[in-house]
Amino acid sequence: MKALGVMALALGIAIGVAPPAAAGEDEYLGKLRARYAYLNDDQLLTEAHKVCQMTLSGHPTPDAIPVVIKDLAISVSIAVEIISTAVDEFGC
Repeated sequence: MKALGVMALALGIAIGVAPPAAAGEDEYLGKLRARYAYLNDDQLLTEAHKVCQMTLSGHPTPDAIPVVIKDLAISVSIAVEIISTAVDEFGC
């Protein structure tokens, strides 16, 4: 019985930190690709996953701004757009 409880807890943790679903990836990338063609899909998706991990762990979205700026060497306004698009498309 104790093992079942541990497995259920592990599953809950895994679900809670899972990366954003692929369903939102196309929409997310579609909104950003044309404007920021110098950033590739992997870079954009990596940042979306980081943003979601941060917000789902309790950080406010503005905390992600310096992270995205540093990772991608971009301006504040572009970082804000990437973050807001990630939050909107992935629901995190």
